[in-house]
Order: sequence, then C-alpha cells, then structure tokens
Amino acid sequence: MNYSVFENLVPESYSDDLLQKFEHAQWQWTPSSSDVGENFDKNDQKIRDSSQFVHAISGYNAPVSPLYDAVFPIVWFFEKETGVKVKNVIRIKANCLPRDGDNPDKYNPPHVDVFNPGFFSMVYYLEDSDGDTIIFDKFIQDGFTDLGIQGRVSPKKGSAVMFPSHLLHASSCPVINKRRMVVNFILELDQ
Repeated sequence: MNYSVFENLVPESYSDDLLQKFEHAQWQWTPSSSDVGENFDKNDQKIRDSSQFVHAISGYNAPVSPLYDAVFPIVWFFEKETGVKVKNVIRIKANCLPRDGDNPDKYNPPHVDVFNPGFFSMVYYLEDSDGDTIIFDKFIQDGFTDLGIQGRVSPKKGSAVMFPSHLLHASSCPVINKRRMVVNFILELDQ
C-alpha cells in the first residue's frame, strides 16, 4: 500500500479552531481542480473536472497567508505521531470543492503534486465530508491510462492521508455535504 491514514492527527479543539479560520478566509476561484490540461485518460468515464476554491498558504517555507502560523503546527503533530522529521515544507495550500453533481463515483482528473520521487503529499481534512481522496495504483512515470484504485479516503475532521507526491491521486466533489475543505502539504521528509 502506497498511502497511510492518520486518524485524529490534530486534537479536536485545534481542528475546530482551524475550521473556523478557514470558514472566514479569502479564497480564490480556479476553473480546474487539478490543472492538468489534457493530460488525463479521455476514456475514463469517471473523470469530471470541477472548479474549486484555493487559499495559498506557503511556498518553499515562505508564508504567503496570515493562516500560515495556524496551519504549520499540523506538521509538528505529524512528526509527533510518526517520529519522522520533516526536512522541508515545499508547499501548503487549502482547497475547497463545493458540492457538484450527484454521482459519488466521479472524480477529478488524476494528477501528481510533484513529478520527482522523494516528496510526500499530506492531505489534512478540515471537516467531515463526502468527496473522497482517490489513490491510484500508478506513479506518474507509469502513465495515466488504465488506472486502478488502490484506496479511497473519506474526509474526517482532524485526520490526514499521506502518499508519495508522484503517485497519481484525485479529489472528488461532495454530493451530500455542501463542501470538501482540505489543507494540502508537500513535504520532504528526513529519512
């Protein structure tokens, strides 16, 4: 298995505070959830690209949002939970997918966060929602056709999923809840 789920990574009171901060944050609308252009399997009938809202938090350890100081402790909670030291935080951003459609089997275009091995993506869930994170069975160098799903992770407030950043994955839009809010980290671990 190429991913790990961390249940209750962040204490409830802290996750409540984070959710409240993001409910009042400034978001930027983007027309695509994955920004992969035409680089996806056109024969996969489950793919449906949706728009999303994004809140940039940091790039290469440089804060770009007033929420940086509130979000960064998630990295420390991860280190405490796993005993693994984070060497670098490459990027942090929040994504908000609004309810879109009525088919829970649809997902946004599979993509990777970083093309090179050695980096890890961690998706932290700001709230309970439907709109699973889909983890596929191929890395980017294996191509993006004939993908099999190796796992689905449902958003659970205060929890996170981690996987290699060059592993194909996708978000999916909620069909029951009004939104799916996550914080996406790209990390370099001290292995």
